[in-house]
Amino acid sequence: MKKFRKMGPLLLTGTLAIAGIAGATTPTFAKEKGGNQVVSSQEINNDEATVEYYNYIKVELRKNKVSESDIKKLMKKLKNGEVWDSINPKMKDTPTETKIDKNTTKYTFPDGSVSIQTISGGIKEEVSKPEGGMTTKGTIGGGTHTSGSGYHTVTGARVSGSVILAGASYKIDYTFIQGGYDKISRVYSRNITVPGPGGNYEVESWGVKKATETVGGKAYAVLRFKASNDKLGATTFYLNTYVGKDKATVSSNM
Repeated sequence: MKKFRKMGPLLLTGTLAIAGIAGATTPTFAKEKGGNQVVSSQEINNDEATVEYYNYIKVELRKNKVSESDIKKLMKKLKNGEVWDSINPKMKDTPTETKIDKNTTKYTFPDGSVSIQTISGGIKEEVSKPEGGMTTKGTIGGGTHTSGSGYHTVTGARVSGSVILAGASYKIDYTFIQGGYDKISRVYSRNITVPGPGGNYEVESWGVKKATETVGGKAYAVLRFKASNDKLGATTFYLNTYVGKDKATVSSNM
């Protein structure tokens, strides 16, 4: 299971939900609008759509600094209907982790496929704690909390993940409470993208499943969906966020 170990105080996420590429043709794909409505791609299976899809994937791999030799191998696997290591559950413990910058982590698998996760966005607000409050001082990832009594509330932090073949993101509001139990207020602005001919998905689980941290475990929110297209077949992805002990972490297979 891949996890962010720690996160910056204003920041939370995992990245690269797949969007269009400037200067490149974007293939037919399934994409969600407005956080609720699912819009399925047209069932286009002609040669032109397939070529566009392959070109799209190559561009995304190059953007993420995958070598040309690995791109060649990955495209061969894709065309042959073979599963990339990045979405193969049997290979979940095999990636090499590279810190691209303080907000972005890249996981590279043996076959050259990658998973990119980034922490970004959010507005941090310090709210005075009731009488008897404790001084809050802690660190998450590369960031440092500002010293002071009270809560740390983060609004609109963006959680996202991508394995090139599928991507997802959502926003989350949460609060760290020093000396108390941390909370998730809500998750919203969900977005799922599955490129390629026949691209589609089905949401299996979504929302805040445990709003408040307890002695038995962290608060957490879940996004789990099954993605498919004519080349990918059906694969289940998850992008979960955990809040507890004054830390926010992402657990994902993307």
